[in-house]
Amino acid sequence: MIVDERKFHPWPVKYIAEELSRGTVLADLCQCRVQGIKFNTRERLLESLVRQIISRDQRATSVTVQRSIGKMVGIESSVFPARTRPDVAMLRDGRVHICELKSTRVDYSRFDCVFESQPLARYLSGAGHTGADPWEVEQDLLKLSRFAQLSSQVGSCLFLMVDAYSGTGRSWSNVFSSVAEFRRMMRTDAIRDAAEVLVSNTQIFPIRSAALEARIIVCSVFSREST
Repeated sequence: MIVDERKFHPWPVKYIAEELSRGTVLADLCQCRVQGIKFNTRERLLESLVRQIISRDQRATSVTVQRSIGKMVGIESSVFPARTRPDVAMLRDGRVHICELKSTRVDYSRFDCVFESQPLARYLSGAGHTGADPWEVEQDLLKLSRFAQLSSQVGSCLFLMVDAYSGTGRSWSNVFSSVAEFRRMMRTDAIRDAAEVLVSNTQIFPIRSAALEARIIVCSVFSREST
């Protein structure tokens, strides 16, 4: 596994992949649905794992989960995306670095479009969006692209997805592998227009554990050189 460290700096993508390959971590995250276990239980597991790995970085002065970006950069506003809460954020070298996380199960391709953010809905309406609601993955990409414009304190914005889907039909690994497929699948003009850049800033590589195989999709949505 060769990871482009410079493209994803300062995120320890290689170490995240290695941790996911240990023991039952990948199976716990991506196995078939277990009755009574909710989806967000699995995603909290991924957040916790990433937070633990980042906390080992001595240059990361703080690591937070689910804290509003506005509070982190000192902006009090109700306008999207100030009140949005990134999955994981770290303060490193005087800048805030943000990561949005997703995962799929082996039997679940994660093409969902639950759309509950009123500030995001108002933002899209103001931008002239009238079509179908964006996929949840697309919502993450929209948020990350807007975080980058919110403040010069934002140093990088990363999207990371563990894609274990092994069924037939579409998968996010296929979408992020092709500019044409990415543009065809996305529902908002802003993300379709950025297809070439986003796909070129994406790396997909396999991960394996004793019980399961999957892929990691990593997309650098924005990167400002750290001080």
